Amino acid sequence: MSRSKYQTVDPQAPPEPKRVLKMVLLVGSIMAMAVILSLATVLTGRPDVAPLIRVATIPEDKKLSAETERRLIIVGDVHGQLHEFKKLLKEVRFDKKKDLVVLLGDFTTKGPDSLDLIDKAIDIGAMCVRGNHEDELVSLYAEAHHLDIPKTYPPHASATTITFGEQPTPTLDPTPGPKRDDDSKLPFPDYSHEAPNPNFEVEVADRHRDWPLAKKMKKHHMKYIQNCPSVLELGNVSKRGINGVACHGGLVWHQRDLEDQDPEVTLRIRGLLPPNYMQPSEGKDGEAWYKYWGDEQRRRPKNERYQVFYGHDASKGLQLHKYSRGLDSRCVKGGELSAYVITVDSKGHFHEKLHQVDCSAA
Repeated sequence: MSRSKYQTVDPQAPPEPKRVLKMVLLVGSIMAMAVILSLATVLTGRPDVAPLIRVATIPEDKKLSAETERRLIIVGDVHGQLHEFKKLLKEVRFDKKKDLVVLLGDFTTKGPDSLDLIDKAIDIGAMCVRGNHEDELVSLYAEAHHLDIPKTYPPHASATTITFGEQPTPTLDPTPGPKRDDDSKLPFPDYSHEAPNPNFEVEVADRHRDWPLAKKMKKHHMKYIQNCPSVLELGNVSKRGINGVACHGGLVWHQRDLEDQDPEVTLRIRGLLPPNYMQPSEGKDGEAWYKYWGDEQRRRPKNERYQVFYGHDASKGLQLHKYSRGLDSRCVKGGELSAYVITVDSKGHFHEKLHQVDCSAA
C-alpha cells in the first residue's frame, strides 16, 4: 500500500537504508571534489588571490643614490607593447645593476605581449603600481580558477571615503579651484547612483577581450601583479625635499595621508566634479585632479609635499607640472612610450630628463 503524501512520519523512526546510502554517497562526492580541487590548486601552482596592497615604499637600497649612481626610471602605460618597452630601456641606457624601473600601471592588456612584458619586468627587477586593467585581470584570473574574488578594502576609520558618484560634504576651507556661476549645467558624473554607468558596454568588451589572457596567466605573473600596490612611495625626488609617489590614475587633494586614498579612486580617477571639487570622476567631465593637487601642495610645508607620477589619462597625453607628471602618451594607439628619469649627483642636486620612443598601434 502506497504512502499518502499527507501521511505523517514519525520523526523518531530510523531513516530508510536507501536514503542513508544516498546521503553517504552525496557527502563522499562533495568531500572527494574538494580534495580534487585542492590538489589541482597545488599541482598547477595557482596562488590565492590576495587583497590589493594599499601603500608600499621602495626599499632603501633601491632609492635614488649618489653613492651607487642609482637612477629612478618611471615608465608610463606600456599595455603589453614589449618591443617598445625594450626600445625605451635601450634609449635610457638601462643598467640592471644600478637602475630601478617603476611601471605606472596598465602595463598589460590591449597590446600583443602582456605576459612576456611581465616576464621582462620580473627579469629586470622592475617595481610597479596596479592599473585598472591589472585590477580587472586579478578578478578575471580568480573567476577562471574558481578562487574567491579579492576585496578592495576601504581606507581605515580615520579616512573620509569618497567614491565615484558620491557628493561629499565640504570639510575644508577655502576650496581651491575656479568658481562657476551655474554648476547645474555641467554633465552628471560617470559613476552616479542616479544614472546608469555609461562605461558599462566598454567594461563588458574589455572583460571579453581580457578573459583569454587571464586564463593563460601563470602563478608568477599573478604574483607580480599582486605585489603592485595602489600607491608606491618613491622617496626624495627633489632638492626641495619633495617626496615622489607613483599611482596609476591620481590622488585626491583633500586626503593628506596616503593611506586615506581610496584605491578604487587612485586606479581610475581623471577629474574632480563641482561644486567643491572633492568628488572624483573617471570620465572627462569636471576639472583635472592634478590642478587641485598642485594648489594643495603649495599650501603644505615643503617636507610634506608630494610630486605624483601617474598614467591612465591617454586623452590628455603627456602632462608635466610641478607637482604631477602624467606619462600616458598613448603608446598602444601609436603614440609614444614615455619614461621620466631622475638622478642625484654627489652634491645632492637632482636631475630630471624625459625620454620617449615611437610606438606602433596595437
